Amino acid sequence: MTPPRPTKRPGSAAPGIKLLISAAALAGTIGGWALFTLKQEAAALATTPPSLALELPPLPTLVARSSAPEVAAVGQAAAPAPALRRVSAPAFSSAPAPVTITRSSR
Repeated sequence: MTPPRPTKRPGSAAPGIKLLISAAALAGTIGGWALFTLKQEAAALATTPPSLALELPPLPTLVARSSAPEVAAVGQAAAPAPALRRVSAPAFSSAPAPVTITRSSR
């Protein structure tokens, strides 16, 4: 008769290697993002003249600031606020909530 085969496989170093590869990939990705960001910031600072923020024209508006009309009610009484109507919530029915049974998994 032949000897029985072992049912459990011997342990391997695969989980450790997988963890090492995952950690290296994560570190490389974050490091690449950091280098990319530093290059972008350096390029942005090199191409932007420092006096640009001081020489911008004023933003266009629809109404000129000096010609805004002044609103003043002199001698006029304010109109009374309209009365609010009474509103009530709808009545709940005493019937129980419907029960749904699906057979989609069968």
